Amino acid sequence: METTGQTHIDDLKLNDNSDFDLDLKFGKKFLVIWGAYGPIKATASAAPTPSYRGNTTTNTVKEGFSLAFTRTSGTALQASFNHPTDNTTAYGETNFKNIVNGSVRASLRMASGARISGVITGATDGGSTFTFQTQDKRLESELVIPSDYNGSTEHTFFLSIYLEIASISGTTITLAQNSPISLTKRFGISSPQKPKTGTASDPIEKIHKYPGTSFQFAPGTVEQEPLKTLDGVGSSSVTISDISSTTLDKDSQITINAAGTQASLIDEVKIVISYPAGLYAINEDNGDKFATGAAYKIELSVDRNQTSQTFEVLDGNATLNNTPVFSHGGDYRNATTFEFRIGLEQYQPYSGFTLRMTRLTNHDSNAKGEVPRYPGLTDTGNTDHMIVGEAGITSVTGLIKEKLNFAYTAYASIKFWSQTFNSMPKRSYECFGLKVKVPSNYVTREENDGVNSKYTRNVSTGVIETTPQFWDGNFRSELVYTDNPAWVFFDILQNDRYGLGDFLKQEDIDIFTLYKIARHCDELVPDGKGGQEPRFRANIYLTKGTDAYKVLKDMATIFRGILYWTDAKFLAVIDEKKEPIYNFTRANVIDGQFSFESTGDKTRINQFVVEWNNPESDYKLEPILIEDKENQIRTNKIRSEKAVAFGCTSYGQALRYGRWKLWTSINQTEIITFSTAVEASFLSPGDIINVQNDADLGIQFAGRVSSYNAGTPNITIDRDINANFAGGFTYEIAVLLPKRTILLNQDSATIATSGGNVSKTRGEEITEATVQGSVKTLIHSTTGTVNGAVNNSKNVTLDASNSLITIGDTITGTGIDREVTVAGISGTSLTLSVEQTIADDATLTFENTDTTQLNILSAVDTSGNALNLQLENSTIVETRTLTTGSTSTSNGRNTIPIDSAFSIAPTAGAVWAIKQIPTGGTQATEASYKPYKILNITESEDGIFSITGVEYYEAKFDAVDNEEFTLAVQDPLFPPELVEEVPRPRNLKILREPEFNKPGEELSLVWEAPLALGTSGVTPYYENLAEFEITHSFGPQTAPNPIRRDLNTRSVTFNQVPEGTHTIGVQTISRSSRRSAIENIEIQIDDIFNDDFKRVWGGIVRGGFSSVDVDVSNSGGDKGTLRFDSDDFVAAPFHNPQLAVRNTTADANSFSLDLTPLANANYPQQTGPGNVYDWGYAFMDFSKLDASNPNADAIKLVAYKRDSTLGDLTYWYDVTKFLANANNIWTSVGNVSVTQGSPKVTASSSIFGSLKVPEAIKIGNAFGAKVAYVESGTVLYLDRSWTAASATGQALSKQELDIDYKNDFIISPVSYHAAGTDDDGSSGRYGLGGGNGGNSFLTLMPELEKQGRAIVVDSDVQFLEYNAAEAQQSAADINLTLQAVGFQEAEFQVTGTGFNFVSTAASSFEFADLTVTDNKVSIKIHETDDQASIAYNSAAPLSFTITAREKQFPNATNRQATAVYNIGKIREGSQGNSTALVYLYKNSTSALTSSDIDSNFPTVTVTLSGTGAGTITAISSGSISGAGQIASTGWHKTPQTIGTGEKAYVVAATANGTGSTDTIAFGEWSDPVQFTGSDGLNSATVELFQLTNSTNAPSDPNQTLTYTFADGTLKNSSNATSGTGFNSWVSQASTPVANNKYLWKITAAAISSAATDTIVGSNGSSEWSDAILAAQFGAEGAAGLRSIQGYLFYESTGTSAPAKPTGNTYSFSTGLVTGTGINDAGTTNVWRNTPRPQDPAAGTTQWTIRYYGTEASASSSTIGVVYSTNNGVSYTNFTGVVTFNGGTFSQGGNAVFNTTTIDGSNITTGRISSVGNTSQYGTDLDGNFATDGTHFDLTNGRIRSPDFYIDGSGAKFKGTIQASNFTGTNTLSGSGNSVTIGAASQIVLDGNNQQIKITDGSNTRVKLGNLAV
Repeated sequence: METTGQTHIDDLKLNDNSDFDLDLKFGKKFLVIWGAYGPIKATASAAPTPSYRGNTTTNTVKEGFSLAFTRTSGTALQASFNHPTDNTTAYGETNFKNIVNGSVRASLRMASGARISGVITGATDGGSTFTFQTQDKRLESELVIPSDYNGSTEHTFFLSIYLEIASISGTTITLAQNSPISLTKRFGISSPQKPKTGTASDPIEKIHKYPGTSFQFAPGTVEQEPLKTLDGVGSSSVTISDISSTTLDKDSQITINAAGTQASLIDEVKIVISYPAGLYAINEDNGDKFATGAAYKIELSVDRNQTSQTFEVLDGNATLNNTPVFSHGGDYRNATTFEFRIGLEQYQPYSGFTLRMTRLTNHDSNAKGEVPRYPGLTDTGNTDHMIVGEAGITSVTGLIKEKLNFAYTAYASIKFWSQTFNSMPKRSYECFGLKVKVPSNYVTREENDGVNSKYTRNVSTGVIETTPQFWDGNFRSELVYTDNPAWVFFDILQNDRYGLGDFLKQEDIDIFTLYKIARHCDELVPDGKGGQEPRFRANIYLTKGTDAYKVLKDMATIFRGILYWTDAKFLAVIDEKKEPIYNFTRANVIDGQFSFESTGDKTRINQFVVEWNNPESDYKLEPILIEDKENQIRTNKIRSEKAVAFGCTSYGQALRYGRWKLWTSINQTEIITFSTAVEASFLSPGDIINVQNDADLGIQFAGRVSSYNAGTPNITIDRDINANFAGGFTYEIAVLLPKRTILLNQDSATIATSGGNVSKTRGEEITEATVQGSVKTLIHSTTGTVNGAVNNSKNVTLDASNSLITIGDTITGTGIDREVTVAGISGTSLTLSVEQTIADDATLTFENTDTTQLNILSAVDTSGNALNLQLENSTIVETRTLTTGSTSTSNGRNTIPIDSAFSIAPTAGAVWAIKQIPTGGTQATEASYKPYKILNITESEDGIFSITGVEYYEAKFDAVDNEEFTLAVQDPLFPPELVEEVPRPRNLKILREPEFNKPGEELSLVWEAPLALGTSGVTPYYENLAEFEITHSFGPQTAPNPIRRDLNTRSVTFNQVPEGTHTIGVQTISRSSRRSAIENIEIQIDDIFNDDFKRVWGGIVRGGFSSVDVDVSNSGGDKGTLRFDSDDFVAAPFHNPQLAVRNTTADANSFSLDLTPLANANYPQQTGPGNVYDWGYAFMDFSKLDASNPNADAIKLVAYKRDSTLGDLTYWYDVTKFLANANNIWTSVGNVSVTQGSPKVTASSSIFGSLKVPEAIKIGNAFGAKVAYVESGTVLYLDRSWTAASATGQALSKQELDIDYKNDFIISPVSYHAAGTDDDGSSGRYGLGGGNGGNSFLTLMPELEKQGRAIVVDSDVQFLEYNAAEAQQSAADINLTLQAVGFQEAEFQVTGTGFNFVSTAASSFEFADLTVTDNKVSIKIHETDDQASIAYNSAAPLSFTITAREKQFPNATNRQATAVYNIGKIREGSQGNSTALVYLYKNSTSALTSSDIDSNFPTVTVTLSGTGAGTITAISSGSISGAGQIASTGWHKTPQTIGTGEKAYVVAATANGTGSTDTIAFGEWSDPVQFTGSDGLNSATVELFQLTNSTNAPSDPNQTLTYTFADGTLKNSSNATSGTGFNSWVSQASTPVANNKYLWKITAAAISSAATDTIVGSNGSSEWSDAILAAQFGAEGAAGLRSIQGYLFYESTGTSAPAKPTGNTYSFSTGLVTGTGINDAGTTNVWRNTPRPQDPAAGTTQWTIRYYGTEASASSSTIGVVYSTNNGVSYTNFTGVVTFNGGTFSQGGNAVFNTTTIDGSNITTGRISSVGNTSQYGTDLDGNFATDGTHFDLTNGRIRSPDFYIDGSGAKFKGTIQASNFTGTNTLSGSGNSVTIGAASQIVLDGNNQQIKITDGSNTRVKLGNLAV
């Protein structure tokens, strides 16, 4: 793409320019060249600076941040990169709300990974520095980390440029101005950008409706990309609920377990932590709130089916005490949440995992001083500080990064900003539906003009032509969107994914009928609004799988269709105008009988409530009422029914559907049923038939044709009906004709034929019409004569070629014995689809039904309009007018002339029927035949067809579709709401009106109503405005939420607004309750009066802290001077003493105040009796107290005034300046414009930046107000409205006295009494608090003198290093650098312990011993040359105390400062051990022995970590060759190629150590083992362990031990696995304990081709590695507090609940509770620790009570417990095993059933007997029946009753054994036994004689088996 003036678009297809309307009502569009400039590499050296919306003083709304950069490389900077000045506001709004030509947008890619969009300012041509500004709502601390602004980390910028588009033509874009750049880049076109300001005709820019909202859509293609969600691209989530606790207290450990099927799939874990009360810190001393944080250690253990868990501490975003942590923090004074993400992909695979989470920072507000700073996380250490930071886990979610693209699914991903929506908003989508198949010549409405569809697409080229195109029966290759119901219906039928495509193929569907239905749907009909619309449209949303027939049936109702399967085709039949094609009379129906049914007049529905989806109401389901009022009046009843217009989004379509339902219900009330013969089998549902039932009136107006004379023409019928003809009527005869033809199915048409244009009317025959631009015979049928006999062949020759014959034609004729089609054509030669035998000269007929259908569907009239034609394949009905007056009769038959001949001669016997119509009328009489529409036709038996029809009225369709109708006239005052979105309120403002004597902040929210959408002129505001809804985050103490205000209200006031960041939103609500987007505004409330300090009028704090007091002089030259008691003092505001500063002593205005203006005769304020006192206040401007001389104008004489000349405006002013000139108390700001009745003030230039809330201002000399809101440098809002006439050029001034209501304060009231006497006896006296004396408002705090003085200590050694043996490492000199801050002239003293130049007591090394320059000194406290190393001393730090004092005031301790400096100590921990098994290989022709590796063999070095870990990397002598040979020993690191006669041998050894390497001596190698030619090689690493209490390693085993590879055992010579020879070494490691602290480990290599190998110990050249320390015992932690709970039990002889015992002492040694009321030896009516056995026969009741308690200190012997209730709780509870011994279960007086035991779900017992039969068991031996009852003898394994038993002797049954439904194998066994069946032994199974014998009772009938017996 060449971005010159003409921009060529190569990959963007534009249909037309309509999508790029550049009219300002839509806004300008811009060509966006992505990455036009860049990359630019740059670094940042300072942290980001927050940006705010609003006055910079009030910081109303935080909005993004800025970051300064220095370019290092890449594209050179240009001044044109800067964001245009008219594209920003005074508040740093840097988003693209008003793009102009040349706007540049910056995309910043931080090195830390963040991606941020924004703009550039401050760039110059070729310069190096610039500023990046963004309005990104995310926390800058989350986007920019400290390493990002370290001055060296490079970041990357890419810049995109916006160029205004002038026009678009085809593939060419013309720019409004020449492009400043020329290159080839990816580009885009912006959405319309509206002007930033405007009027109703030039609308205001529509900013993104919901700030912070973004969306993505996927269209539902197979290959679509996954959408990005908050959790990443394509992520799905799994909730993890196995959490041990959700409370996050300090040092509490929470486990999060993930197990199960999906746990192994989790790639990332998201942990959301909430702080319900916020997260911030409070200084209890002054109430200040500041930022704090929280840090969590998170450990991970993955489950790979190991036997134990191993946890790893995960790296977080910070460290705390050298521990990686996950941290967050800030000053959040309301509920807030944070989120941690933990990536797990690097740990996969696993079957599950466990996270262990420990909070390392304080959460408890009672733990004073343990308040972590943020950032930094170090404790403040101030015991006045407390934290608000209780937290809990809100949710834990496992994220599975599946990146699923949801093929075939159109879906959206929308992200909302929580500041825009405080809960998930409702969403609705207006979508186009699925793309479907449409005919190859079809142009959809959406592709055309939105209303008219066309059939003009060229089926070959795809070009849209101007004339209708022939349909070739195919469908377009690409899917397109259409709402034509026929093609939507077709898609459901044939789609194999969501439709019936697995069952129906295209060839199973009558596509020609669907094509005709589609055109019927596309026809335009009145829409009721003066226009037209398609007859039917389908807008269907299918949300779930449903029965296919129901879906299809519902869809068919859209086009008023009924579904059928006929002639092996699925088709739909619609209710439309059609011509009759058959006649039925009593002459051609079975038994001459018709059956009629009719709905009763009183049951017919006369009112339909049709529900449809109204797009103007967000597609809500709405009702339309359609009713027949005449019927309601006539029947005196309303019969209503609901109906759903399926898929309907048009009012007109819904209305037509209701009309159709109503017309059908009222008029089509008669159903006919009859049976007929096979002649009617060709009829189908939807066909129209005529029925004449002459039995009704006895008028025989139906019968059969006797003969026909075409010449006359006349017709002779089978009867004499002449007497039935009467005057005043016209008679028409309808005759059934056997004919295949085409009828015109529309009112009229002019059609081109081969003989010229002809006019046709409905029902006339059409044989020719224009198809594909030429006249064609519509029915594709022709004949041909065979030339030469065909004998069982596919090849046929015709007499002549015939162009009408086409491939696929069906052939019929003599010799054709099956379905045969034309397969090929070449001149006169045809190829048939199958072999045939056909005689010479035979005539064949060639027809093609599909071609005929396509001709019919593509035929047009002479104007090019598609024709509606009706193909009839069998019969038609032609109607002619009878001339009844010329009727003749012969042989009882009438011959009647007709007005014209029939198209073909009626056959004899053809059915006729007559219609009688009054002359001049149109309605037939009841004697006439009547048309019916076939609803159903079935073959009830062979040759008999049953037909059901409903009466048919052609007038119905005009009544429903074409009769004009008009919707209700719109109300001009309240027109119906449009579907366009409801507009938002405008110009939200927050007017702050703080009052010092009320808690919280006071403010008002004001807004403007949205402008009108239309142009009705009734109101300038939104036409459908009903009310406003206001939401806020202030909390319920401030105001309800939400708040409703009527349409005339534009403001709401809030009181007691708490501090913090708040969001207020206003939403427009329309009359139909539709809502606009919420217009939000944010405000940061920092209440300037948020404290409990006393204040004087106007809100200035009454007093402050001071190190000294003030006094007023009344004598000498100082008379009338207020002075602090010391010229050098420290002061601070009440709210924060830490802000204390020292005054500037060189400037008298910082410690004294001239009060003589009080004595001025013009002094304005007096008080006291008779107003004899001139009165004022000494005011401290705290910000200037420590300003440099001479600007420390800190103390002022002020007064408070209620100014009636300015509308009772109250304000403070400087009296001294007022007396000099009254105008001096006002500072000019500039000229402004004001509007009557409005608080808004505007200026032509930016002059309001210095104003702040709640300063007093005046406009002119008669209007005063206070600042309520500074919108920008040019827009200001006041706390009251301008009352005079609107004006411009008005002078605005602000109060000169600048007051900081938090830090400034009143020192004291001051007064002058002219009648008083001073200390010198002169007249006039000054005083504090009025009169002769009084006190100041100051609170004295002498310790403030220490404020402002500090010592900064640094050292060149930060910590001392020690190895594991506590020996000092890298010793160096230690120097301290001391810097005194806030001192005039400082002296230092350093005290410590035992180091050079450091005194050990304050009495030595006095302050003067150190030479100090500029309050700074450096001293050496330790020298390595002449001092011993510093002992580790249990890691006790080196601690030094440094004191600084003022040299001029050596004894003034309040002017001293002290600091303590520590140098810490660090000791290495024990190195963990590493083990490696290494091998050497050697080829030899002879066997190798242990002597092959002797003392001459070099010692090898094995690397245990890093590069080459686990391999030999060095040897003690010689070198390792390139082939890996160890010196010249012949041993190699890898196997070598075996030569002739050689065998390979191998040795092994283990390297074991805690360092990075280990050495292997020659004796540690195993004996050589043959590596090839043997049965295989076994190898293993053998480990032994030993616990000792010594730091010296124990000796190796003192015997050669044998290792068995099969079971891994190591044994001595006695075949034992321990004992002798092991020298206390064992195979299993034990845990170190207090008296055995050290766990040692040795290893050796076992390698052999045999089943065992020997390992030599210290008895020889030991093969064991050196022992290493594997583990060490750690000191036990402090004992924790124990908690207990349990139960006491009480057996009462009464029924009342016993009271709890008074005793409550629990002993940990016994586990029992003792004390008053508790007696374990007692029985009843006493509490016990254990329950007594319960006797069911006893009359006692059982009670229990729970106790619990926790020891106050660890290891207590007893504690006092608490009881859960005051009284016992009734219970019957068997815990554990319940046993019943003996009891009443006995036989013969003896207990025989042993013991019954119940233990949970298990019961063990001896015998179970039926009730009352325990003594009827019978003989206690096997093989006996019971005497009575049923018994289960579990002891002896018996089941018995009087009729059967099963025991050890077998099973026996009495009586008859009956069974049924035997299945499977049944076996009868037993020697010499037989089974007899039947009363007379009819069947005998004789096992003794091996026979089966069947008899009839006396004679043997069958004998099987051994017949010899």
